[in-house]
Amino acid sequence: MYLSSSDFTRTLLRIFAAHESICLHTDVSAFGFLDSPSPPREAVRRFADAILNAAEGRVLLLPTFNYDYTRTRVYDVVNDPCQVGVLNEHFRRRTGTRTLTPVFNFLAINDSNGRFPTAPAPDPFGEFSTFRRMRSNKTLICALGAPLAASLTIAHHAEQSAGVGYRYIKPFPGRAISPDGVIHVLDGFHFRARVLNPEMPSYDYPRWEAELLSEGIIQKHQLGAGTVVTYRADQHFDYWYARLKENELHPFSEADRVKVRALYEKYGYPFKLEMFE
Repeated sequence: MYLSSSDFTRTLLRIFAAHESICLHTDVSAFGFLDSPSPPREAVRRFADAILNAAEGRVLLLPTFNYDYTRTRVYDVVNDPCQVGVLNEHFRRRTGTRTLTPVFNFLAINDSNGRFPTAPAPDPFGEFSTFRRMRSNKTLICALGAPLAASLTIAHHAEQSAGVGYRYIKPFPGRAISPDGVIHVLDGFHFRARVLNPEMPSYDYPRWEAELLSEGIIQKHQLGAGTVVTYRADQHFDYWYARLKENELHPFSEADRVKVRALYEKYGYPFKLEMFE
């Protein structure tokens, strides 16, 4: 049994129906093949066509994150590939306009009204970021076959707004090269970075998912053999920002909160770049 393109499109139409903009984090391998077995490139093309049909002209945002900039300090909008999924890379090569913000950039499709400007943001999680625009536009974030954790990069926007102490602001000056060859000098580019220290625990994503489900922030939709997880950017931000202001260590398990507090005692609060680099 294979999932038919028509069934796939029909389900996405129902999920997308009440929303004007959609952000897609994808791993379509979870759904197998559409219609029949096919070579990888053809299989990806079928999924892309079905998604475009389901969008019916709605704005589609696809993360096209590329982390090489943190090392090279050069972001080439045309030539730097998407490093977060073969389907998103297929879309990048095929259509749309890619934002000029290094590392955490997006491809915008059907955005004729410019809801998601391409200009480089000084902070990819700040007030001029695509994530902020997603909040303003009440964008539906959709983990299409991808685990929920893969779609939660927007949580860093809430962390930036709340000013959490367990991440530190790191400058990443460099350049962005636009499709027409114009070089944008990014002397002030920075973001609140994760502590690269073996003592620093990871987030408790399973608890996040259970909590967001119980609060009605996220919804799950079965689609063939795969799952689609959805939530609105503004609703997630409002909830997560409130939790962070109550207790900024909310993203961690109880045991790991003890570890983070121990790091505060060891290095100081809030964390700063010079403490770790």
